Amino acid sequence: MKNIGLLVVFILNSFCNFSQAQNFVEDCEKKAHEQYLFDHENTTDEQRAKYFENLGECYSSTNQYKKALEAFTKSAHIYKNLNLKDFYWGVVKNIGYTHYQMGEYNKALKYYFDVLKYFETRQNWRNVAYTYNNIGILFHRQHDTEKALFYYDKVEKILKKYPEVKGEIYPMLYTNIGLSYYALAAYEKAKENYQKALKFNEKTGDKHIHNVIIGNMASAYQRLKDYEKAEIYFKEAIEKSHEQGNEMSEIINNADLGSLYLNMAKEEYSVTKRNTLLNKAIQCFQKALQFLRILKI
Repeated sequence: MKNIGLLVVFILNSFCNFSQAQNFVEDCEKKAHEQYLFDHENTTDEQRAKYFENLGECYSSTNQYKKALEAFTKSAHIYKNLNLKDFYWGVVKNIGYTHYQMGEYNKALKYYFDVLKYFETRQNWRNVAYTYNNIGILFHRQHDTEKALFYYDKVEKILKKYPEVKGEIYPMLYTNIGLSYYALAAYEKAKENYQKALKFNEKTGDKHIHNVIIGNMASAYQRLKDYEKAEIYFKEAIEKSHEQGNEMSEIINNADLGSLYLNMAKEEYSVTKRNTLLNKAIQCFQKALQFLRILKI
């Protein structure tokens, strides 16, 4: 089973039930309202724009995308009228990201290419690199792997030309490159890029990205038929997911580990060993189903 949590690099999802999501949004609305004194006569237009921007982020984080777009659009309109270009284009980027979340990839690309032009004219190479990375992800999502790699290559060139643009983008970039090679069935290259991602992530220390990378690494080793290493990485991914309280990641990695045991069983001649592997697979699938019931998915 292909690890379905792969493109998590673009977005760090959190899972909660509807009532929790509603409480979160209501809390955001209240804080934004209080922070910017929205109804107060002295509230400035810039504060109103920030209010709508924050509100859009609240809605976006709880998957209420249409409401997020409405809030972001109001914010962008105010920033544009105030000629606050950096803030305006920051919100436009959020609009593009929201379209990505909605699966509207062509719309998202339009916004990202517009944002890219602005960042390039400002020579904001950090944001240029991030935007190219996100454009690559969008093409990957549309199964245009060659174009995805083309834009990831642009990110690498920027990082080499402007060494000050570093940090957390490296693990994301090399994970994404690995995903593209995985999609092309170039599993050795995928593994090599996941290893680069792990190395860079040691510096940034992002636990969530680490977990994503090792899950993807396990999938690559499985395709390379190095089942021993695949098992090690899947088990580590499950352990780390549990420590982080990331139930969805735990579900995915348990299901993937179960799939690994099934593949191993198919290639096992010993009846005893085959049955042992099948029992392990069943246990993994049962754990995944147990979490699905808890999350009511």
